[in-house]
Amino acid sequence: MRIRAIDTIDWLEHYVLRVTENPIDMHSKQFQQIRDSPLIWNVFEAKFFDKDCCVDDVWKKTELAPRESITNEAFLFFKSRYTEGDNTNDSFESVNLLDRYKEKVQNILCSVSPSIEDKNRVCRMLIYRYRNNLFHGEKELYSLENQIDLFTIMNAYLIDLIDSVMG
Repeated sequence: MRIRAIDTIDWLEHYVLRVTENPIDMHSKQFQQIRDSPLIWNVFEAKFFDKDCCVDDVWKKTELAPRESITNEAFLFFKSRYTEGDNTNDSFESVNLLDRYKEKVQNILCSVSPSIEDKNRVCRMLIYRYRNNLFHGEKELYSLENQIDLFTIMNAYLIDLIDSVMG
């Protein structure tokens, strides 16, 4: 017996309609950013971490950096998302960083002029947490549509990093 191929995108759209009143166009270019994110992460992890990435490696590998313009854009996105004035906001708490990195990331996000290395550390750490939250955390499929900008930034950052380092 052969298992038939299923149009997974259509199935997901129908699933979301069954559990919520909010339809999602999973065929859209915007939603593609969310669908592609795990695959882009897999390429990143395979290329730089021998398929076994841990949080300590993400923090320490300072040579993993995209172009400075991409780093600055991603960092400003995260800074605007997680800070208000001189402090981190409630949204920052939901990222669930490990205690040994939480204060470091907080200090860099709230810094007036962090180094490019520190900006990259923060970007990599937050992307790592989003990747983990997407696979392991509590989330609702239909709420992901509100995160398209986040996934667009994450994907652009990782793709530019991979291209920059790999040449």
